Amino acid sequence: MIFIFWLMLTFQIMIDILRSHDLTGPMRAFWVLFILVLALLGALIYLLPRDHSMHEQQFLITRAEQKQFEDYI
Repeated sequence: MIFIFWLMLTFQIMIDILRSHDLTGPMRAFWVLFILVLALLGALIYLLPRDHSMHEQQFLITRAEQKQFEDYI
């Protein structure tokens, strides 16, 4: 159960890292390696400073997709 939780959390964080415009290439590589090496602890350390921006970014993406869908219809 914990492994499935970590796997889902890791995929969500990886998506956030790749979509994030405020992270440079070396910082993205650092975070990816940090999360893969330290596993659950690395993921939790990533979430502490970046949790708010993850939520905000997902909200903006969902909003843009909704607008695109409405324009299509």
